[in-house]
Amino acid sequence: EVNHVFNVNPLHGTLDNIDINKVYDVILANINRNILLRSAEKLYALLKPGGIILLSGILKEDMEMVENAYVEIGMLKTDFLEENQWACIQFIKN
Repeated sequence: EVNHVFNVNPLHGTLDNIDINKVYDVILANINRNILLRSAEKLYALLKPGGIILLSGILKEDMEMVENAYVEIGMLKTDFLEENQWACIQFIKN
């Protein structure tokens, strides 16, 4: 609303309380490494082809492990950010 963007329908929740029968254009997942790894295939299934997922809450030392897991299931890493000991990785679903 602040930016006058009205074609966005944000949902907040966990994988247990969102509609798993839908697919999404963008997913933001700010969780720890273990949950991101455990949830990789579910998150992949919820993303539209060409959709973007941003994974954050990752320690820099765990970034390669998370990246490898998501690339292995078919995601394409397109960008990343690092700040202090934290990392955020952006993927696109092929």
